[in-house]
Amino acid sequence: MKSFRIKIGRVVSEIFMSDGMEHSEVPELFNGFITREKPNVRIYTKCIEDLRYNDYKEPAPARLVKSNIYHIKWYYFSGEFNTKTGIARMDINTKPFVISSLLRIIYAIKMIEKKGLFVHASSFVRDGVAYLFAGKSGAGKTTLAKIATRSDREIQLLSDEISLITYERGEVFAYSTPFWGSTRIMGRYIKAPLRAIYFINKS
Repeated sequence: MKSFRIKIGRVVSEIFMSDGMEHSEVPELFNGFITREKPNVRIYTKCIEDLRYNDYKEPAPARLVKSNIYHIKWYYFSGEFNTKTGIARMDINTKPFVISSLLRIIYAIKMIEKKGLFVHASSFVRDGVAYLFAGKSGAGKTTLAKIATRSDREIQLLSDEISLITYERGEVFAYSTPFWGSTRIMGRYIKAPLRAIYFINKS
């Protein structure tokens, strides 16, 4: 069983891929976030071709069933995540994008311990500080990200879709994430103090 490690925010996860997915392009999706640091989270996957829960109707993909155990279920995966041990065991579909969807959920849970949260927002860094632009789907977050990066070479895009903010020692920081929308820039690991948050509406 092959594995790779990625770092998002202050959390490192090691993903173990069972036969059926280990030769896929999955690690390439996270190239800029690959690390050798010791993992806080270990995710063991059992790949099942064509796995899909057509009857999925849960109000949320993660549900706390015990003091430190979450039951996770979505259309293409299911399993449990123990926040105390940091171990997740998941049955997953072999499609490459499924890992990204799973990591969004597991990291969202783990970030609670790190005083962090994911925001449906685009974000970028300029002059060493970060700016975040939140809004509903269709408000223009991705469009703004594209315009910003094309018009100013000094701008480093953190994400056009899912941004991470954390509270650390009295200061708020923004981090890049490998969770992207249509720009597909993919990016790399970046951290910067958060200067401002803007809420945008489609005109």
